[in-house]
Amino acid sequence: MSSILLTETKISGPLPSPNVLRDYDAVQPGFAERIFAMAEKEQGARHKFANRTNVAENFGKVAGLCLAGVITLVGIGGSFFLIYADKSLEGFGTLLIALAVLVGSAAYRHRISRVKN
Repeated sequence: MSSILLTETKISGPLPSPNVLRDYDAVQPGFAERIFAMAEKEQGARHKFANRTNVAENFGKVAGLCLAGVITLVGIGGSFFLIYADKSLEGFGTLLIALAVLVGSAAYRHRISRVKN
């Protein structure tokens, strides 16, 4: 009767264990260094991608905030113009809508910030 010994190694992470790295270097000197260089390059690429994503998200937030501010100011300005032009009902209605948008936006941001935390 013969027996077979089966060994399984599970590696978690970008680099193998030191024993495996030594085995790679035994096959060809410098393989371990190449594995480290590859892992460092991959980590650099991931950091660069994460930074670009953060910049794009922040730009989108700022652009949205500026656009919302402009739209709200136009709405408020338009409502004052309508009130000045003796269209008080339409002017007050426009003013209420613009203020409702501001309040709704603030409430939504507050709710989202509570969910994230």
